[in-house]
Amino acid sequence: ASSVPTTAEPEPAPSLGTPARRALRILVAEDNELNITLMRELLTRAGQKTSFAATGHAALELAKSGRFDLLLLDLHLPELDGFEIARAIRDHERSVGGRLPIVAVTARSSKLDHARCVAAGMDAFLTKPLDADELRDAIARVCPNGSESVIDAERVLQACASDAAVLESMGKTMRAALARQLERVSDHLGRADLANLREAAELLRAAVEVFSTQAASLARTVEHAAARAELAESIEGVAQLQSLCARLHQQSLSITLETLEPLSARERR
Repeated sequence: ASSVPTTAEPEPAPSLGTPARRALRILVAEDNELNITLMRELLTRAGQKTSFAATGHAALELAKSGRFDLLLLDLHLPELDGFEIARAIRDHERSVGGRLPIVAVTARSSKLDHARCVAAGMDAFLTKPLDADELRDAIARVCPNGSESVIDAERVLQACASDAAVLESMGKTMRAALARQLERVSDHLGRADLANLREAAELLRAAVEVFSTQAASLARTVEHAAARAELAESIEGVAQLQSLCARLHQQSLSITLETLEPLSARERR
């Protein structure tokens, strides 16, 4: 593997005739010069800002800095591999909050490889050589525009009887159960243990269903895929579930009776 310094590209100007929008700040963890050249070209053409890290430790420190919107992560880096990096990032986020989307990039393409990536906390999986359309689609999938609420305000208000103390207690209980069951979901998926994955997804659904029908529905999708022994569908469902539940956790930290009531009024319209 060659040594490539960490570099950043200047932000390109928006093309004429297209609406201006903030470029994503993308960290690319890659040590192969040919792949670096290709990814720099593809991402710059797409209007994104790119930085590069050539070693596992450099990638981890930059990813933990909070400066990036997305990490494109080669699984085979010097010093730390992609699985170690992803797990370390997710551990760090448990103490500081937030969630950095991670897309694995690798020459390996088996379902078990994909399952290991999702179990380590990655959100999507791309195989080399990279395809421009697949790269664009993966970025759009894990970095959606906007941050719409995934919390069902009216259901939560009814469940807590509009009592602030009860709401706070419910939130703490939900977040603890969510973290516990998400960890179980990831562990069982990494071992392709679909029977226990189904059970963990069921318990996760029960933990979130009062707060978010969207998250509960996705957990049910994972339950059904695991029950049918559909590994590929389980992998995809868990990746989506991890991302959605990270949003649910973050949004639930700031909900109060005052923030829920106007949301509830909008839901009733």
